[in-house]
Amino acid sequence: MNLMISTNFLSWERCGGELCFIINNHPSVGEHGAPEILISGVTGVELSCWSALHWCGAHISWDKTGGAQLSSVPKSGSLPHVQGDEVLVQRPIPWNYYQNAVTSSYTFTWWDWGRWEKEIDWMALQGINLPLAFTGQEAIWQKVFQTFNISSSDLNDFFGGPAFLAWSRMGNLHGLLHASTIFQMQMGRTSTSKLVRSTTNFTEENSCQNEKRRNNKKISFHYPLAKLILPAFSGNVPAALQSKFPSARITRLGNWCSGGDSGLGEVE
Repeated sequence: MNLMISTNFLSWERCGGELCFIINNHPSVGEHGAPEILISGVTGVELSCWSALHWCGAHISWDKTGGAQLSSVPKSGSLPHVQGDEVLVQRPIPWNYYQNAVTSSYTFTWWDWGRWEKEIDWMALQGINLPLAFTGQEAIWQKVFQTFNISSSDLNDFFGGPAFLAWSRMGNLHGLLHASTIFQMQMGRTSTSKLVRSTTNFTEENSCQNEKRRNNKKISFHYPLAKLILPAFSGNVPAALQSKFPSARITRLGNWCSGGDSGLGEVE
């Protein structure tokens, strides 16, 4: 597709203050090895999304839902030409939102940078320009709370392990292993070595910093393509903060569904 298509960027003014792209026949079309189509757009998302799907006939999906289907893409020299002066398409809505607060815990926390690159490419090809960027926020909270003299031990009792990050961030649990998980371990329902390995490694400071570096890399990679939604302070704080600020109005939330109730073992 790179051999057939050339791209450049447009100003917002050229698009009437909207997000848009314009497809033209390339000035050098017909020359041997020259691109056939010129696509101009405001951002990289406009340059990549519509043309790949509608003009080139490509279908881009996740690997487990079909992956990249490129067999229908015309061969070099046979891409449809623009009839008339140009094709101008404006986005019907300015923003396409993607992700939710728990996906970053259940799925993204296990990804390396190579997997993130594939996902960012997929987002651009789906027209997404407003994704969440929650990865690595614990490194920020760690730094903030340490300025209030909260110890690493207290923070280990505050942050959740990788699989529990979403719940920890929303204040639904504190610590690596909440009561119901410990109960499952005691009952032999959870692989202790696997669970401990997935959680305790996360508390190390370098793990937090690795997550932070990965998110910074994502932000740099994303910047030409999208606006990112970064997390703000939710009001969730370590319990140890109460002893540092006795007059602060800090409320302990109740337990979820009585997960630590010993009676659950009898029901099981």
